[in-house]
Amino acid sequence: MDLVISSADASFLMIIENKIDSGETREDQVVSYLAWLERQTHWKRPAVKLIYLTVDGCRAERADPDKYVCLSYREDIRLWLREVVANIHAVRLSQVVNQYLEVVDKLSQEAGGWQWRTSTKPK
Repeated sequence: MDLVISSADASFLMIIENKIDSGETREDQVVSYLAWLERQTHWKRPAVKLIYLTVDGCRAERADPDKYVCLSYREDIRLWLREVVANIHAVRLSQVVNQYLEVVDKLSQEAGGWQWRTSTKPK
């Protein structure tokens, strides 16, 4: 698990699995994270989420696609950052977000320049 975000007050639990230059690093990785989430019975449902974040939005190989959210740097993160950067009035923070956007743009180009999310990895 790359990032776990939780709030007891909001009864919210989220895992973000971040994959920049590789697929699942071990067999059934996402399946095991989903099983771990299921065992967290003290959290109310549906405020329990697994986000699978990749450059192009490809899905995990063995996990049920209805049980997690698949996001891409190329589409989802870039779009979100572009939307929020216009509303950032702190100059230094705006510069940092713009620099991060440049990194995301470069990652997207290096991964083959796909423009649309697909259900498989690039060939």
